[in-house]
Amino acid sequence: MLWHTHTDDDLPGEEDFKVIGIYASRELAEAAQRRAEVLPGFSDLKALEITRNKNCI
Repeated sequence: MLWHTHTDDDLPGEEDFKVIGIYASRELAEAAQRRAEVLPGFSDLKALEITRNKNCI
C-alpha cells in the first residue's frame, strides 16, 4: 500500500492521509512512489510491504 500523510496543527488529529494505491508487489508500490514523489506536495510518501492472506480487522 502506498499512502501520503500530511501533518498540520490546524487539522483534527493534526494529520490526514490519502491512499495512493494498493499494489501486488513492493516493486510496483515503489515505482508508483517514484512517479508520485515528483508531484507538488507528495515528497513524503510512505510505502508499506505487501501483506497477503491476512485480515486487517
